[in-house]
Amino acid sequence: MKKLSDSIKRRILLTCLLLLLFCGYTAAVLLADVQPVGPQGSLVGFSTVNVFFFEAIGTNHTLKVITDLLGIFAIASGSMFALFGAYQWFSRKSLRKVDPELFVLGTCYILLGVLYYGFEKIALNYRPILEDGELAASYPSSHTLLVLTVMGSVVIMANRYFRSRPTIRRTMIAVSALVALTAFFGRMFSGIHWYTDIIGGLLLAAALVAALDTAFACIAERREKKEQTPAQE
Repeated sequence: MKKLSDSIKRRILLTCLLLLLFCGYTAAVLLADVQPVGPQGSLVGFSTVNVFFFEAIGTNHTLKVITDLLGIFAIASGSMFALFGAYQWFSRKSLRKVDPELFVLGTCYILLGVLYYGFEKIALNYRPILEDGELAASYPSSHTLLVLTVMGSVVIMANRYFRSRPTIRRTMIAVSALVALTAFFGRMFSGIHWYTDIIGGLLLAAALVAALDTAFACIAERREKKEQTPAQE
């Protein structure tokens, strides 16, 4: 087994820590200060801070619409990479010649889709407002998870494919940061989630992005070693 570099080890450690932090935080949300303070007497973890925050900000439909649109933008951004992968496949006339980074990214998006769907169906917590008169799953904020993960992946892809084009790379990173921040704070202050739901989405998204960054770094190191081998021989 090849020895991992210190850089890869640090990335793996960060990914594991973020994942453990999300799991520990989720357990706390399910167990700490749980009270029937939600709609229809639904149980809410960290009820004191959540109710305080919700009553302080209320609900904002405009922010909800804006963040919904940003979710569509994130899906469109991810779809562009799928098209890029398809382009490589057809232009290189072999699926094996498609960049491994694109396979890794696709796997990340599939996992994101599974998590998004799963948390929508398995209600660990319910929203502070009813949707169409019914309770709706709220933890973690799947919308926050989606936008932050995809925008994080855009930054990683920009650093991978546009190093030689700094203007495009910086623009992609700046737009991604703006979209991610707007979605995060917009969703938080829209009042359609409890405060803790947004934080949960942030933590899980951070873990996914860290895992994606680790995989890309592994691919880059392996490619670099292969390129150095002929020169050494």
